[in-house]
Amino acid sequence: MKFNHYIFDFDGTLADSEHTTMLLWEKLLHEYGMNIEISALRNDDILNL
Repeated sequence: MKFNHYIFDFDGTLADSEHTTMLLWEKLLHEYGMNIEISALRNDDILNL
């Protein structure tokens, strides 16, 4: 996956890998009550939810 933007962690540090970015998305979605696993984000399974 190629990113064309910068993503920062909640403490202001740069998310420097795909895995870190996916973990941040998983955490953010969880905060909004959406319990979506990182594997679903990686495999585009989120489109089937």
